[in-house]
Amino acid sequence: MGKVPFEVIGILGPAGVDINGADQDDQILIPLRTALRRAFNVVYVNNIYIQVRSEGQMEECAGRLSEILRDRHRLRAGKPDDFTIQNQAELLKAQQETQQTFTSLTVGVASLSLAVGGVGILAVMLMSVRERVKEIGLRRALGARRGDILFQFLVEAVMLSLSGGIVGVLVGIIVTFVVARLAGWEAILSPQTILLAVASSIGIGLLFGTIPARKASLASPVQSLRAE
Repeated sequence: MGKVPFEVIGILGPAGVDINGADQDDQILIPLRTALRRAFNVVYVNNIYIQVRSEGQMEECAGRLSEILRDRHRLRAGKPDDFTIQNQAELLKAQQETQQTFTSLTVGVASLSLAVGGVGILAVMLMSVRERVKEIGLRRALGARRGDILFQFLVEAVMLSLSGGIVGVLVGIIVTFVVARLAGWEAILSPQTILLAVASSIGIGLLFGTIPARKASLASPVQSLRAE
């Protein structure tokens, strides 16, 4: 380590990353006194890790540790601590807050993307209704009810959004596996997430396809047949 020679006496098994994202497989364990004297050239310990028997004892253990450290550091009553005690509950809370922020950002971007896609479907269906006025009039003249016209255009809007959703899911899966392979990560696919994406596509088609479908169903058969 640097210019200090050490003898390797063993290799630990793989442990992965810890709660802070640090790689536990990229660590070297050496005797404490040797580390203080030869590696770091200090006479004090920077960090101490303590394991409690159960989660319910964390707060009690933290309070007891604070008393011991204040006594060892000769801190008088009313004087602030010159050390920090953290437990895994606090670290998990901080990590969850970070994840919630990232989740909110992701949901916001996804919602904006869905809104843009929905407006696109709305525009396409409105143009389709305008270009197929005679078809609508002919169907009405042959006995189709308003509900039939409404259902027809709703199905078309749903199929349009569903096809886009399926293509998006397939592209997302392919990109995920490619990035995971290049980065050496493990790709995990959630069936619930895929189903939610497909269901969202169907919902967007129904929501933004209602206005064009209703406009088509309310068209007058006579005026539609006369339209150029």
